[in-house]
Amino acid sequence: MHTIRSSRAGESRIKLWITKLGYAILKYVSTVELLIEAGDFKLLSRRAVDHLIKFKEKKPFLRGLVCWIGFPQTSIYYHRDPRFLGKTKFPVFSRKVIRNFLDSALISFSDVPLQFSLLAGFILSSGAFLYLIYLIMNILWGQSLTGWSAVMVAVLLIGGTQLLTIGVLGLYINSIYLETKRRPNYIIESTFGFENGS
Repeated sequence: MHTIRSSRAGESRIKLWITKLGYAILKYVSTVELLIEAGDFKLLSRRAVDHLIKFKEKKPFLRGLVCWIGFPQTSIYYHRDPRFLGKTKFPVFSRKVIRNFLDSALISFSDVPLQFSLLAGFILSSGAFLYLIYLIMNILWGQSLTGWSAVMVAVLLIGGTQLLTIGVLGLYINSIYLETKRRPNYIIESTFGFENGS
């Protein structure tokens, strides 16, 4: 069971906006259905916990893993009161929060950044190649060209090719990354007719 904050009293508008943006990014790029404003405090069955502790990930993203295992899930909504005493250990602009967002949450269930690099490289390379054809046609027509044209084509073509290559390599490395996590391909809900459930 997920606990979802309906409101967050005692926090600035900037923090609320940044938090909302972060949740929206995760929801958009993630391969699992992540709930917005769902915290790490959850009520889990013994069976769900048994499956979660089997994961050997060094930087587990608990919110994503709970959704990923796929058991029946429900949510309870609550209004969070302002902090009674003390200061938060996780300020929104702290290095700890940013590192957790990038290292754990963003890449744990998404390869969108790699796909973006691949797409950007393809667009940049294609644009540079078309511009190169345009320059060649101008030369054949006898028109004079500015001195920076060849430099720009070379820079854009090389840069686009690098982005494209990085994107392809990144997708291969992401496949290796997923394999090293050793997540099961599926979780068996129940068995019938097998001895000892095997």
